[in-house]
Amino acid sequence: GLARGFSPDPDGDAALRVRKAVGLDGPYVLYVGNAKAHKNLQGLLRAYRQLTARMEREDPGRKKPALAATVRREELRPGAAGAGLEGVHFLGPVSGGTLADLYRAAAVFAFPSRYEGFGYPPLEAMACGTPVVCSDAASLPEVVGDAAIQVPPDNLDRLSSALYDLLTREDLRIRLRSEGLKRVQSFTARGMAQAAWKVYEEAVEVDSADRDE
Repeated sequence: GLARGFSPDPDGDAALRVRKAVGLDGPYVLYVGNAKAHKNLQGLLRAYRQLTARMEREDPGRKKPALAATVRREELRPGAAGAGLEGVHFLGPVSGGTLADLYRAAAVFAFPSRYEGFGYPPLEAMACGTPVVCSDAASLPEVVGDAAIQVPPDNLDRLSSALYDLLTREDLRIRLRSEGLKRVQSFTARGMAQAAWKVYEEAVEVDSADRDE
């Protein structure tokens, strides 16, 4: 289920702890997951490059965000990301306490997956008070409801644009933070258990699809 320990920043020191634990300083977009093809991390990397190029053009005074991902650099398929990984931090797997702080201190959480049985990371981000951009694919719309910005997983312009809006518009961040916290409350233990069945039923399909690539 939604693990305990995911909650808004209790003492306001999450950013400080993140800086000490993984060296991230300043605003960042967070991705939590693996580098399998259906997770669409490559798409996020391309959208991130669009985002930083746009900020350079339109908002040169603003500090450009980093992109932090809980994958190892070597998990990316050789050559698949191409050049341009400036600003990207490959953190590898992190411990539970650090993960909660990564969510809390992130400016935006991005989850452009093409397929999920049940998407826990967007809910974990919401529980930590972080605005979410995710894909409108598979089970994600019913998980996040109206509490996240949903974009088609392969529309990189829309993904990049949604990230830009959340990084530059405080009103939107505040609204999604509030909606997200309400959304998490609406998931009862029973609802989570029912949704988890989807994961078990559909995991086999994803596993075999990954092997077929």
